[in-house]
Amino acid sequence: LGHLQCSMQNYEKALSYVKEALDIQSKALPSNHPSFAKSQYFMALILNQLERREEAATYAKRAVDIMSESITPDTDQRKIYVGLLNELLGLSDGADKEKMNNR
Repeated sequence: LGHLQCSMQNYEKALSYVKEALDIQSKALPSNHPSFAKSQYFMALILNQLERREEAATYAKRAVDIMSESITPDTDQRKIYVGLLNELLGLSDGADKEKMNNR
């Protein structure tokens, strides 16, 4: 439902649904599950649309961290998550990883 609301640009409703999904996933999935990372990433995208970039960066960082420790690492997906995090932090490339890791 979060994806549907987001596609209709109902970002506040999407945010509510994704928060609920994250709550359920945090109880049902291991903390390093790729689906949990995907939901964290989606939350970051929604928050970015709402111009809540600092909060979005927190969720994007969590997605990157989860994918780094994932039970089934997907390096291509991780690169996408890192790209969003870098964008939110105002980093043009991975050269400033120190800044990213200290968030």
